[in-house]
Amino acid sequence: MLLELSPKQKEFILNSNNLINIAEGAIRGGKTYIQKFLFVEQVLNYPGNYIILGKTSETTKRNIIEDPQTGLRAIVPYNTYNKQRGIFQIGASTCYILGGDSVTSEGKIRGGTFRGALVDELTLLPEDLVDHLVGQCSESNSHIFAACNPDSPYHWVHERYINNNDLVYSLHFDIEDNPSLTSTYINNVKKLFSGLFYDRFILGKWVMAEGIVYQSFEPKKNTYSKLPSKIKIKMRIVAIDYGTGAPCVFLYLLIDEDDNIWEEDEYYYDSSLTGIPKTDVEYVRDFQNFVTGKKVDYVIVDPSAMSFRMALYNNGRCVNLLNANNDVLNGIRTVDALYSERKLKINRHNCPHSLKENTLYAWNKKAQLIGKDEPIKAHDHVKDAERYGVYTYKMGLRVIRTQSVKTKSALGLR
Repeated sequence: MLLELSPKQKEFILNSNNLINIAEGAIRGGKTYIQKFLFVEQVLNYPGNYIILGKTSETTKRNIIEDPQTGLRAIVPYNTYNKQRGIFQIGASTCYILGGDSVTSEGKIRGGTFRGALVDELTLLPEDLVDHLVGQCSESNSHIFAACNPDSPYHWVHERYINNNDLVYSLHFDIEDNPSLTSTYINNVKKLFSGLFYDRFILGKWVMAEGIVYQSFEPKKNTYSKLPSKIKIKMRIVAIDYGTGAPCVFLYLLIDEDDNIWEEDEYYYDSSLTGIPKTDVEYVRDFQNFVTGKKVDYVIVDPSAMSFRMALYNNGRCVNLLNANNDVLNGIRTVDALYSERKLKINRHNCPHSLKENTLYAWNKKAQLIGKDEPIKAHDHVKDAERYGVYTYKMGLRVIRTQSVKTKSALGLR
């Protein structure tokens, strides 16, 4: 059943006759839904082999196929879905579900000829993978329908496809172009973003990531001197960014019942300033001192710090030791949104290095010129620990548990 369409969605339907057709712009603008509709029409009218491609095969299955309201299983009444094999059958057409993160995806695309494709999160996919896909969609009446949110104006999608390609039809969508959203919902979503992310995800602008990363942080609104007496803490996390030549950080995060995150305490040691490097054993001892008297539910560690994780485990110093989710850009976006909502606050007395880094942590201009969003690798160690703790928690602590120690008595953890 086709939902009510906006004038912008109708315009896209009428003009999507090119080999590549891209709906770009603000989040929740109705881009992906209209792509699904056009893709189904293509698949039913021209039976054959098709590709459904997204950032990962799992997110593609969840967002494109399985969504109970707008997924292809809901849109197409007669279909066969083999989730394990990644195959979705619509009538006489076979659709192969692939992820841009898989090394096997390129081989599967190269090995076939296709009548078209449905592409989600285009800007998050490898350029060479998309080039192969375009090259293999060579049958008559082939069409590729893609959706994306804006990125850097130097991103390859903007420079090669949207800005300068006769094979491409593209149309910009605003959040108001989705007729299923209420004005209340739109206003609430707008409050979630500021700075760079507001420009890209709400205004739909292809703008550079420039200046300080967390522009939504305000010292008066995002700091505190003492925890409010009435709040009820539901979880306690220590997030760790490990370093030997670089600073090592332990960050104590408290999460209350309203999902506010309180950055209550920090440990910061920079051997480049002291001239005295520390061993894993010494850092484990410092960790023990740091958590003494603190309740700790989870310890989230820099995923590259294998030796330190093992030192914590071997010395019986940790309970519920987790690898951090190190998705940098989504992590930054999540932290920035919490700063903007005033749901992430820093203890101004206990966390001086965290406050300092918020004024120095900046985007890399050189990376922007080649279309990449990357922070400068400087003044980022507390911010990395902060991102590890916040984003891993927000993702439901769905990371691989490195080890779990049965007893908490070694540190007095409870």
